[in-house]
Amino acid sequence: LMGLSRHLMVLSNGRVLAAGDPAGVIADPHVIEAYLGTRRSAA
Repeated sequence: LMGLSRHLMVLSNGRVLAAGDPAGVIADPHVIEAYLGTRRSAA
């Protein structure tokens, strides 16, 4: 994506979660949480 686009938009549940330059969007904590979940600490 980084080499193909200058602007990226991420949707979650039909809403825009983040938009902008690809590097900024994929580093956005909301995007990471929505698509990868949150880290759980070991018990």
